[in-house]
Amino acid sequence: MEAPGGIRMIRSLRLRGWKSHELTEFEFTRGTNVLVGIMGSGKSSVLQAITFALYGEVPEVRSRKLALSDMLMRKPRRLERAVVELEFDVDDVIYKVERSLTRDGSEARLFKEGSLLEVGSRRVTRKITELLGT
Repeated sequence: MEAPGGIRMIRSLRLRGWKSHELTEFEFTRGTNVLVGIMGSGKSSVLQAITFALYGEVPEVRSRKLALSDMLMRKPRRLERAVVELEFDVDDVIYKVERSLTRDGSEARLFKEGSLLEVGSRRVTRKITELLGT
């Protein structure tokens, strides 16, 4: 079955208080993008953040190896809130998902071309899954 929509691409990622990333921003371009860094520099946590932004979960949490609260920054200082913002496009329409996480739970919002489209983790995940055909 062919997925709805055409070309899909992650445009940018912004992490605040996510694991080792106090404030980290990435801009992606068409073609191949590569994450390079020494062991322990946060490459895997970037991939976890992308998964969290799109689907509201992290594989290691789902398999019970970690708790979602383990995604909150602990060093060099402990933060109580993490925010992941991911901008992507489908057929040249720009979407932005914002998910925040505290020890008490998570929140999610999805924007289409700057206008609020969905609110709530399940609704946002459902809409993104529909957009990406996953």
